[in-house]
Amino acid sequence: MLVKETLDSLGFDVILDTNISNKNGFIEKVVEFGDKREDYDVAFVYYAGHAIQVGSENYLLPTKVDFKRETDVRIKGFSVQDIMMYLSSMSNKVNVLILDACRDNPFESNWNMTRSLKGSGLAKISPPMGSLIAFSTSAGSTAADGDGKHSVYCKSLCENMYLKNTSLDQVFRNVRMEVSKETNGIQTPVEQSQLTGQEFYLVKNTYELEFDLIDSLIETNNNTQLTEAMELVGKILTNEPSNKLALDNKARIYYNLEDFDKAITIAKKIVKLYPKDSDQINQLGYYYLNTDKNKN
Repeated sequence: MLVKETLDSLGFDVILDTNISNKNGFIEKVVEFGDKREDYDVAFVYYAGHAIQVGSENYLLPTKVDFKRETDVRIKGFSVQDIMMYLSSMSNKVNVLILDACRDNPFESNWNMTRSLKGSGLAKISPPMGSLIAFSTSAGSTAADGDGKHSVYCKSLCENMYLKNTSLDQVFRNVRMEVSKETNGIQTPVEQSQLTGQEFYLVKNTYELEFDLIDSLIETNNNTQLTEAMELVGKILTNEPSNKLALDNKARIYYNLEDFDKAITIAKKIVKLYPKDSDQINQLGYYYLNTDKNKN
């Protein structure tokens, strides 16, 4: 429920099921997810429970099925590959698959010990383009349950997903460090990523306080304070190079410093990034007009 609450608060349309008792339950939820996938830019699939490898495939295990032999898993378990096909078809979007599973086999002791694969944990999954696949622990290791209702991994993941201006890659790096520390190195989460394009942020920083301070500094029209405002703008643009308000303030600062050519260069960049913004086009025209006046 913690993951649901977290995703809900971050604006996700959540599909939830708990204690899925049989394979059909998995099929219904994954098909429901697949039917909606193309309508959204970002997809998270989070699974907590038992998952094991049979052959070269990973299977999620329903809660009410007794797996007496490997063939039972192939028939009655749910293959992770059936989730992957929906992610593979959306390679131009952000896809995240999280398996918060022990990576051990709870039925192995009851199976024939001559089986071809013993105790190796889950098989590696090559993420399709645009996807990140995360495991709560490394191969052959168990995942700590934690002291309360939620696993150590689950709690760390949800806390880090709320961090402002923290890239998705950094979220998982934070989780790996925290879980390893919490479990004294016994559990180390791992990820495989084929994410593409710009960094993705679950919670973007709006920089409200910073922009308020920048405005007040620009209004003074004092060179020292304009330089301070430029430093603040530079920090924002380091994190978000296309931040329109930061770019606009940079142009304003250059204009107030009477570096008109640089002000126009930045204004042109904004118009190129946001060609439908009529206010910005007017601002560029204002810079041109008043630059000519100042030169005269």
